[in-house]
Amino acid sequence: MAVPDFQTLMLPLLKLAGDGQQHTFAEAVERLGQEFQLSDDDRAQLLNSGQTRLYNRVGWTTTYLKKAGLLQAVGPGRFQLIDRGRDDLSSRPATIDVAFLESRFPEMSEFRKARSRREVADEEPSATFNADGTWNQRAGVEGRIREAVELSIPNETTRLAAPHFLALAIDNADEERGNAWYLRETEHGLRLMTGRLIACEIAPSKMRVSVIGPIGDDVRGALGAEVESDEEFKKLPGGLLLTFPIEHAAEALDVLRDGLNSFVDMAMARVRRAVSLEDHVPEAVVYIASVVGRELPQPKPVTETQDSEQLDDASDEDDEGTSREPTLGGRAPIFELGQRSIAGLMSAIEDEVIALPDLQRPFVWEDTSVLKLLDSLFVGFPVGTLVFWHTSNVKGARALGSERPGLRATELVIDGQQRLTSLYAVMRGVDVVGKDGAMRKITIAFRPRDGRFEVAGAAISSPPGARRASCLQGCAKMAGSRRAVHFCVTVRGAGSVFQHVPHSELYHRPARFPQ
Repeated sequence: MAVPDFQTLMLPLLKLAGDGQQHTFAEAVERLGQEFQLSDDDRAQLLNSGQTRLYNRVGWTTTYLKKAGLLQAVGPGRFQLIDRGRDDLSSRPATIDVAFLESRFPEMSEFRKARSRREVADEEPSATFNADGTWNQRAGVEGRIREAVELSIPNETTRLAAPHFLALAIDNADEERGNAWYLRETEHGLRLMTGRLIACEIAPSKMRVSVIGPIGDDVRGALGAEVESDEEFKKLPGGLLLTFPIEHAAEALDVLRDGLNSFVDMAMARVRRAVSLEDHVPEAVVYIASVVGRELPQPKPVTETQDSEQLDDASDEDDEGTSREPTLGGRAPIFELGQRSIAGLMSAIEDEVIALPDLQRPFVWEDTSVLKLLDSLFVGFPVGTLVFWHTSNVKGARALGSERPGLRATELVIDGQQRLTSLYAVMRGVDVVGKDGAMRKITIAFRPRDGRFEVAGAAISSPPGARRASCLQGCAKMAGSRRAVHFCVTVRGAGSVFQHVPHSELYHRPARFPQ
């Protein structure tokens, strides 16, 4: 079972001291571990401070019982029951918790008022996830968070603008992977984690937002973000953690939105190991939702299945590169598997984070092939995989769809050039270099009424009146939305067998539309 919270330990610890003898702290940790039948793994759980979770919880339990006057210290690491504690035990309480102590002992309320917000949050029981897929909302926690934010950010305009960053990143992270993000409290504010990387944090005087760069000097000047305050993510190409005054939160949302979305896409794609949601504060998400005026998702803990165990075995730490050292079972894997939204890929191409190595052939697809790709994506068919080469030393690269050097690229396309160039040309409406070296525009028409795509010839481009077809560039909001379909491979059967479906099989299917 999980390590109990410190309030659950109060009555058992008081009963342990009920014999009137002196007891050591180490003895209390051992005896309570036995009483709650904690496994070796449970007892070995570590906090960020390096303490074991059980040691920390017993420490807080002891502290509270001493402050309430039920126990007294009788030497270093030793305690003993005193008369007040003996009187409480004789009343045979069903439970003892903070509310019980505050209702009986005024000094407990004074002690609680003197505690910092972070310390009070640490003492609250951990949030729990129900079988019906919802999180328990702990009494008073949302109100405490709201009060703390109002005190730390007194300006109402700023206080209402900052949470929109968190809401934006929460929506994106949950869309990418619903069990690998969480919102936690820090000593000074709220922090959103995507995988094991920080995506956004709000604090009394500053904000920290992770983006995929580069960030121009004009943007920095407008936000007051100093280059010296930047933090780079070594293993996330182009990743920057920007710090700027929280007063600029409203304008920052407009200029950093795409960069934040791209960061979340890449951060979630890197997740290989099950992410612990023990620090998640569901009440903080409820508070953010009330500020932005819309419902927000909560993360969903991963179930202990064979698939998750295999995922964990194959994972690597986010702050370490993929190892190329031989392992006991052979060579370590050098590929990272992941999913990225189409919108994120288009933004990366536009920012020239993704480019082509010079050895790649020119763009050779005909418009009909582009149409088939879009049609397959629209109906949710798999369209193969993309292969990128992450590099920090780009030589001999060019931007997609042009002959311009890709000097800022950190990802080179090894497989998927035709598909990416097709999507970029249609969704952004840009000309691309064709196989003969000339610039060409790809125009595909789309009719929302029946979901039909056609190559936009003269007959489609200028039909009479209401029968005018909608050009796909006009539907970019549909295809490029945060809900865009992913490039993917199909997963069939137990054991996660991956089946790559060739384009020829996808396109040679019965016609779905009347001719």
